[in-house]
Amino acid sequence: MNMWGWLKRIGGRSAQTGQSNTHTATSASNPDWSADREFSRLMWVGLGVFAVTVAGALMACWAKGSTAAFGIVIVVMTTGGAGGAAIGFLFGIPRLLAKGGTAIVADPPEGATTESDGARTQDRIESRLLASNSNLEEVSDWLTKIILGVGLTQAYQLNDALVRFEQLIALYAPADQRSLPLIATISLLFAVICGFLAMYLETRLVLSRIFNTVEQALANANRRATRAEGLVNDLTDAVAKVAADPNGRAGLAAAADSLKSVADTDGRPNVRSAAAVALALAGRAEEGVRLATDNTVAGQITAMQISLYGPQPEGYQETLRLSAILSRTAEATSRADYWFYQMAAFGQQHRYLIGQQRPRHEIQSARDNALDCAQRCLEIDASYRIRIFWLLHPDRSPNPDDDDLASLGDDPDFGELVGVA
Repeated sequence: MNMWGWLKRIGGRSAQTGQSNTHTATSASNPDWSADREFSRLMWVGLGVFAVTVAGALMACWAKGSTAAFGIVIVVMTTGGAGGAAIGFLFGIPRLLAKGGTAIVADPPEGATTESDGARTQDRIESRLLASNSNLEEVSDWLTKIILGVGLTQAYQLNDALVRFEQLIALYAPADQRSLPLIATISLLFAVICGFLAMYLETRLVLSRIFNTVEQALANANRRATRAEGLVNDLTDAVAKVAADPNGRAGLAAAADSLKSVADTDGRPNVRSAAAVALALAGRAEEGVRLATDNTVAGQITAMQISLYGPQPEGYQETLRLSAILSRTAEATSRADYWFYQMAAFGQQHRYLIGQQRPRHEIQSARDNALDCAQRCLEIDASYRIRIFWLLHPDRSPNPDDDDLASLGDDPDFGELVGVA
């Protein structure tokens, strides 16, 4: 994927997240316009001018007579046109309406239905992390003023400069081409004027669109990141509602769907993880596992967490299967959450075996494994102690639905581990 394709990807595809895809006002009004095509066209024009200049130089150096004279005229016209184009580009560079790190305001994200919501979202969008570098704009501003100032003050010397140019061409012109200096001078003036006008119009009509596409892409990328962060916060609120009111699951399901739509186009692990957990809490554990599963350790550990919300015994068995695979990686075993979710799986297994009236040694093995995982978890991160306590005593937890260790709530070893006598 080329550079402009990448910019379109990070700034576009908003339709997949419930947004309208608007790169710029001008490109939206003309669906046939494409930054890729325009950028490619400019590159091919530049290469063509370079090739013609090289061909003219070869003709001027190696050929004789009128062919050499023609080569000199070609070099004069292409170099003069390039100089005029450079000046036209400096005069035509657009100025950003907002500077100092502020962004062109993108469309308000979905859900900003009130004026205050839109204002808060706009404040977050306008203070984005990435902004266009305006050095070229400042330099062009300085140079245009210098060119105008020097040009107006030295305009009276233009005739002398053209005479010296004719004399220079006469030194290298073939002997039988006496009119070449005059033709070359006229060609130079013509090329400079045409190059200036062509590049000025190109900059104003085409490059301005491309610059605006970059600005809009940066603004849209920040908008999507802001929306994802807001949805993660909404998820936290929805989980709290589930703990207090079973009817809150409707809000959780809505937050899960919104997060999933963002995660489909946003590859950041924290967004995918939050969306996967929300799906699991909303009763869609299998869908959450598919979203979270990838080849990274973090993705596999998230899949361990989500599997705990699936039907039993398949749910905890999947978590234990993933933990067995990750046990061979030092990155996983050095993380507290790896041991925490493995502990929860053994806790679910312990409760399931009791319900199935399985042999005592199997129940004891599940209990011992859960205790071992809890100890390893706290050795890495002692802050998990309160979370283990809540799993042991869900009636005292902010989320009573998480009761993975409830069958071990009266176990003295677990009580000692979490600081409860």
